[in-house]
Amino acid sequence: MPIIKKRKRNQRFRNQNSPNTIASRGRPANVSLGLNHLLLFTQESWENNSAPRENTSAWIEMRDNGLIIENVLFNENTAEAINALITRSFPSVNEYNWIILNGSTSKLKAATSQEKSLKNFRENMSKSNKRLYLALTSNNSSETEADNNQDEDFEIKSECTD
Repeated sequence: MPIIKKRKRNQRFRNQNSPNTIASRGRPANVSLGLNHLLLFTQESWENNSAPRENTSAWIEMRDNGLIIENVLFNENTAEAINALITRSFPSVNEYNWIILNGSTSKLKAATSQEKSLKNFRENMSKSNKRLYLALTSNNSSETEADNNQDEDFEIKSECTD
């Protein structure tokens, strides 16, 4: 008959297969992000405006112009994969000419962090409708911003695209 040890009061649960490994007790990190809608605003059309409501004239106009994509799924949390999906979804977008807008407030505004990551997308999307708002910027200002922030990285990427 095997001897059964009682667990001490503050002792952590251990994985039965490996005595040195602590079993995970939390929810696993989600590496994908599903959005109901991905909206792209033209250069200044979003400033001091609220996001359009579904099925309004502004919404229908954006949808007809190809500026609203439905049921978007980001499977990979890398800047390259995110850029690839967005440039495939919107032909007028390239790697450097878009910014993230914060959709959790009544008026759209540029997100504090422009990091291209799923965590940043989750922080800036509208929570109830699962919508992410993006805006086109002029090529010069975004290239200058990227050049100032990541001088060497920008030069390498621009050489690869030629």
